[in-house]
Amino acid sequence: MPRWISGAGRPSRPATPPPGAERRYRAVDPENRLVARGLEAEWEAALQAARDAEAELDRREAARPVRLSTGERAKILAIATGLPALWASPSTTDRDRKELLHALLDDVVITADAASRTARLVLHWKGGLISQITVDLPKPRPPYRTSEDTVSLIGRLAVHYDDSMIAKVLNQQQRRVRVNFVGNRDHLRDRAGQAVLV
Repeated sequence: MPRWISGAGRPSRPATPPPGAERRYRAVDPENRLVARGLEAEWEAALQAARDAEAELDRREAARPVRLSTGERAKILAIATGLPALWASPSTTDRDRKELLHALLDDVVITADAASRTARLVLHWKGGLISQITVDLPKPRPPYRTSEDTVSLIGRLAVHYDDSMIAKVLNQQQRRVRVNFVGNRDHLRDRAGQAVLV
């Protein structure tokens, strides 16, 4: 007896097991329960295999890419041509750009080459396209050096004032010292020593 299988919210065609399983089940004498149970199990297994095959067919049909109409394709191309303007727009924030990239990309793989100062980016797009680009890495900045007159001033102030007062004077004069600067007698220590100027 064929059964109706529902899948994806719609009735589908009846899934029928091999005809022999049902025929053998109906032909057995009800008095012979042991044989009937075995044939019933065989019939149920055949029904389950038919349901599984129907579900696999539904899954494959759902996974099949939908063909776009010419109107849909034209709309997508119009949106795509507007992306550079959207990206460069002053009203587009960095957060908007990040969300846009998140919507378009599945994965980005970055491989940096320190010797040539380049990085290779492999972009895995949502549609399955993979593109590669190579970009130059920024040149490292030379380490910031505290000017000699600032070091001299710190030495003169260290005789009379503590670190916090020296930091206030340097900040008022808008003088900069490098990070982790250790002045005369450990004045203006690094972060562990607390009295760091920025």
